[in-house]
Amino acid sequence: MYRSRPSTALFLLFFLAGIVALVAVAAGLGAVNQHHTPAPVTSAATRTPAPLAPTTLTVAMTGDILSHGWVTAASREADGQYHLEKLLAEVKPYLERADLALCHQEIPYGKPGQAPHGYPIFNAPMDWANGLVQVGYDGCSTASNHSWDQGTAGITHTLEVLQNAGLGTAGTRANVEQTPWQMYEIHKGERTVHVAHLSFTYGLNFESVPEVDHHPYLVEINDVEQIIEYARQARQAGADIVIVSPHGGSEYVYEPQPQQRQWAQALAQSGVVDAYVGHHAHVPQPITLTPGGVHGTGMWTYFGTGNLLTSQTPDMGIGTQIESIAWLSFDITGPEKHPQVTLSQAAWVPVVLDRSRFHAVPVHDFDGGAAPPGSRLDAATVQRYHEELVKVMGNEATELKSPPPAPAEPAAVTVLAR
Repeated sequence: MYRSRPSTALFLLFFLAGIVALVAVAAGLGAVNQHHTPAPVTSAATRTPAPLAPTTLTVAMTGDILSHGWVTAASREADGQYHLEKLLAEVKPYLERADLALCHQEIPYGKPGQAPHGYPIFNAPMDWANGLVQVGYDGCSTASNHSWDQGTAGITHTLEVLQNAGLGTAGTRANVEQTPWQMYEIHKGERTVHVAHLSFTYGLNFESVPEVDHHPYLVEINDVEQIIEYARQARQAGADIVIVSPHGGSEYVYEPQPQQRQWAQALAQSGVVDAYVGHHAHVPQPITLTPGGVHGTGMWTYFGTGNLLTSQTPDMGIGTQIESIAWLSFDITGPEKHPQVTLSQAAWVPVVLDRSRFHAVPVHDFDGGAAPPGSRLDAATVQRYHEELVKVMGNEATELKSPPPAPAEPAAVTVLAR
């Protein structure tokens, strides 16, 4: 069979037709691409996060809670339980409206079935720990000259009672593995802020305590350089704010003693402590700005807040009947991690001891001449107490005359494990 071969002209014709078709397709694709250019892809990792809104964090701190006989009796109800919250009802609006509220648990708690006891070897009713929670406290300092009143077992028992109530502790430890500081994680608005609390005492009410000598972690005693090192470690562990509560000074003396001033100067010059809030003297002591501080702008120093609850009498000095709540306001700005922290207001709330009921009552609850329900304190006495308190505290810090407004969204506080 004969097969004919295609001619050269026919071959060229097909070749040219193919080229024309390819050019047409390319032109069409070009036209499509002109109208559908894909958007550039941006990685989530390269996006700049929106800046966090600034916030203000408030901290309220109070002084010695003493289980003198009349105080414990005043807290006892018909059910046989001891209701500390009753004696602190008038200061509750300040405590519960602070973002963080810290007490000073001056004395150890008694064991179940053990009767409360006052001076000189104290133990407090265990029920009082729940009362602290009910009025708004988040934790307490526990280092004092009375820390060892019930021995080592009393130290560990007191820590257990407070921790079981959901409260933080600083100044005593059950074992060396626990951190010397108490860290609080506070969620407020968009921000999470970490506050470290440290505490130490000038000494114990015993000439020698070998067990504490051999296990110094039990009570932090008069080593300010060690406290500074702990403060540095707390910052490395994530603390944005560090507050130290020293327990010292001369009892019933308004004037800070040289040891207290040395502590304040060392803490301020360290550059790692935001505030000093002290206690022990059973009377209030001045508030001042000590040179140094975290940003070199000074460290606010509350040498002594005075008692919170006591049955000490006016003949021991009018100072035993007047006290204060330390009120610190920190402005938080900048990034989530390592924010800029500024102590924007150092303030205080004037408080008096109402001996007719053994309540701690803000002075300005008596404004207008009307006493709070149940009080038998007269206006002239309250005015005299207030004048004395203002003279002692000085004019560097701001006196608060009413509780702050209740926050629309309260801060959420988590007590982190030590």
